[in-house]
Amino acid sequence: MTNTYSIVLYMLNYLAILWTLLNHRFIFQKGTNFLTLFLLLALVISYFLHDLYAVVYIYLLYIIEYMIMRHYLSSWLLPSILIILQDMLVTFVRLVTFYLPVYFSKNSIFTNIYDLFLIACIQSGIIVGISYILKKLDKKYTIVPMLKNMKKNYPLQGILLLVLFFLLLTSHLYLYVKRYKFTLFVLIVLIILLSFTLLSIITLINKNYQRESFLKDLKLSMEEERNNYELAREYRHDFNSALLGLSEYLANDDVHGAREYLADLTKTTAEYLNDYHHSQLITIHNAALRGLISRFIEKCRENDIYFELIADDQGDPIPFNQIDLLRVVSILINNAFEASLDERNPYIHIILINTQELWAFKIENTVTSTVEVTKILTKNYSTKDGHTGLGLSNLNKVLKKYPSISFQLQVKSKKFVVSIEAPKNKV
Repeated sequence: MTNTYSIVLYMLNYLAILWTLLNHRFIFQKGTNFLTLFLLLALVISYFLHDLYAVVYIYLLYIIEYMIMRHYLSSWLLPSILIILQDMLVTFVRLVTFYLPVYFSKNSIFTNIYDLFLIACIQSGIIVGISYILKKLDKKYTIVPMLKNMKKNYPLQGILLLVLFFLLLTSHLYLYVKRYKFTLFVLIVLIILLSFTLLSIITLINKNYQRESFLKDLKLSMEEERNNYELAREYRHDFNSALLGLSEYLANDDVHGAREYLADLTKTTAEYLNDYHHSQLITIHNAALRGLISRFIEKCRENDIYFELIADDQGDPIPFNQIDLLRVVSILINNAFEASLDERNPYIHIILINTQELWAFKIENTVTSTVEVTKILTKNYSTKDGHTGLGLSNLNKVLKKYPSISFQLQVKSKKFVVSIEAPKNKV
C-alpha cells in the first residue's frame, strides 16, 4: 500500500473514533467540527504536496485535539490518556486488518482503490463496534467520569504522558516509512501492551478512589446515626415533659403562649436533623455524582450554608452521558452556591430521584433579589455583579441534546427552583 493510501486510512480511522467515541463525551460539537475540517483540509493539501507534510499534520491534529479536550474536560491527565487509547485503537485495527496480512502474505496486497475501499469499510466497522463496547463499559464502571472528578489535576503527569505518546508515534511512523516490518510489529505489540497496562492502572485508581469515597461517606453516615441516636436518647426523657408543657398552655387557652413555646421547642430540637446528609448520600449509586455532591456538602458547611439532601436512587441506569450528567449537576449546584453567598439566611435543598421510570433532579435555594426567569438562560446574563452568567446558558446547551427531558425554572416564595425530569422510556 502506498503512503497516500495509508494516510487516508489513518485519517478515516481517526474520524470514525472522533465521531463515534469522543464527540459530546470528551469533545464539544464545535471542537469535533473543527478537527474534522482540519483533517479534511490536511488531506487535500497532502494530496497536492505528495504527502510532504503529512506527518506534521498528524502531530498538529493531536496537539489541537489535546488542547480542545483539555478545555472541555478541565484536566491535564485525561486528554493524554484518551489520545493514547485512541491511537492504540487505530493501531490495533490496522494491525489486524493490514499489518498482519501484509506481514504474512507473500504477494502484494491492497494495491488499488477497490482494496482501499474494502479495508476502509472493514476498519470503520470494527472501530464502531469497539466504540460501542467501550461506551457500554464506561457507562457501567464510570471510569472516565471518576477520573474527571478526581481532586488532583496531575498537570506534570499529563504532559509527560503526552510527550511519551509523541515519542511512540514518531517511532511508529519512522519504522513504517522505512519498511522495518519485524521491528514495527514488535513496537506495535509494545504500544498495545503499554495501553492495556495504562488502562489497568486507570481502572485500579478508579476502584480505589470509589472505595475511599464510599468509605468516607459511610463513616460520616455512621457518625450521623450515632449522634442522632444520642440526641434521641437525650430528648426522649424530655419529650413527655415538653408535651405536658404544651398541653398546659392549651388547657388555659393561651394560644399565644403555646405558639411561643412551640417555636422555642422547634428551635431547640432543630439540631436533631441539622446534619443528616451523609445517610442520604451513600444511597446514591453513581460514584462520580456521589463524590461531586459530597464535596458540595463540605463546601456548604465551610460557608455556613444550610443544606438538605433527599435521595431516592434505586441504582437504575441514568439516561445521560456521564460527562453531561456531571456538567448538569455541577452547573446547578455552583449556581445555587454562588447565589447563596449573598443571602443572609442561605439555604440549598436537593432532591434526587432515580427509578426505572424516571430520573429527576430538583434544586432550590434562597433568593431575595429579583430574578428574571425569561432572561436567565441567556448568555452573559447574571444577577450577580462580576459574574459572566455562562452557567445556566451552558446548561441549556447540554440539555438540548436530550429532547425528551423536561427542564423548568421557577421563582416562588423567595426561592429559586430548578427541576429536571427525564422519563426513562423516552430518552
